Amino acid sequence: MSSSTGTATAFGTAETITFASGVATVSGANNGVMRLYKVETAKVTVTDGSISNGTGVSVTVSAAGAKSLALSAASTTPTAGVADNLTITALDEFGNTATGYTGEKSLPSAGRARSAPTNRR
Repeated sequence: MSSSTGTATAFGTAETITFASGVATVSGANNGVMRLYKVETAKVTVTDGSISNGTGVSVTVSAAGAKSLALSAASTTPTAGVADNLTITALDEFGNTATGYTGEKSLPSAGRARSAPTNRR
């Protein structure tokens, strides 16, 4: 949320907002711009101490586009020749799972590990 002067604050922090003719209007980055980063449904309520918007308004935050990939393995100490399950998760710039990242992707691996031998005896 931003104050009337454009100072950014944490969600849930009280801020001074300027009203004119009974309405507070966002102006550029000032006077109540709301920027949410966590994928969730947030309840937004406002009060001046004596009047409020009651139970508030529900705002659903969606993930942004994919910016990175996270890799995890079922085992951090795999045994040679034993399969290990890997999970790759697309993340947005805020660490949320980028649910819009779908379809088949080509993800080449790198490193010193060798593939299975072609000739076993």
